[in-house]
Amino acid sequence: MSAQRPTRERIVMREVILPTARTDTISDELVLTVVDEPSALPSVGADRLIWCPASAATGTCSWNLLAAISSAADADSICEHLFTVVVDDAAMFFVPEASLLTANLMLAAARGGRTLGEVIAWVRGGQLAPAAALLESVGEAGAVEDLEAFAASSPGEQAAIWAVVRQVMLPLGAPATLRALGGRPMQGFTLAEPPHVVLFAYSVPHLVEAITIVVDPRSPLAGVANAFRAWLVVTAARSYRPVRVLRSTVGGR
Repeated sequence: MSAQRPTRERIVMREVILPTARTDTISDELVLTVVDEPSALPSVGADRLIWCPASAATGTCSWNLLAAISSAADADSICEHLFTVVVDDAAMFFVPEASLLTANLMLAAARGGRTLGEVIAWVRGGQLAPAAALLESVGEAGAVEDLEAFAASSPGEQAAIWAVVRQVMLPLGAPATLRALGGRPMQGFTLAEPPHVVLFAYSVPHLVEAITIVVDPRSPLAGVANAFRAWLVVTAARSYRPVRVLRSTVGGR
């Protein structure tokens, strides 16, 4: 497993491949609108959900990020998007290792029934032991080996990698962002705080008609917005549902 995951030599960026459509299973299209700030929001109908990781007042839905992870490949894919916000040359050198470390922490939390808040606490404290124990308990031997290899690297390299992980992950710990990435596992399309709803994989094909993502493309939250958008496209495609993506900015579309 480890050999197929990100390395410094080559970061595998997966493209979204839509399955061949079957005319007997296509449902109405999912309309996905991406805007860069709340003032650019288009007219919002009753059937449209708003996902805004920077503002709980603006958002009307959450995406349960950890519930989207059931394998190392899922965690890797999400982290590839998360780390697109790293643009500094010095930091980018450590992105493959930072992405892999973060993916293993998220995999541990997802498989072990922990929360995103706990992952962020591990990141803040530079803790490997809780994640390693969880991974060991669920039989994720490859991920355990990854953490052991990281722990065996030099203190300087570890510090540099943790710095990049914190650059990406700590902004997700803001209350509004945690709410946008929270949810209640195994409850499907769940009412959390009316009219707030939580999105899981099987709610997208059947219960959602339109979603608006509000995020500044220059903000530290742009990466997680990219991950959410990719997840929506893939989840809809698995049910042979077409997706139409629109962009709306201040001053017009």
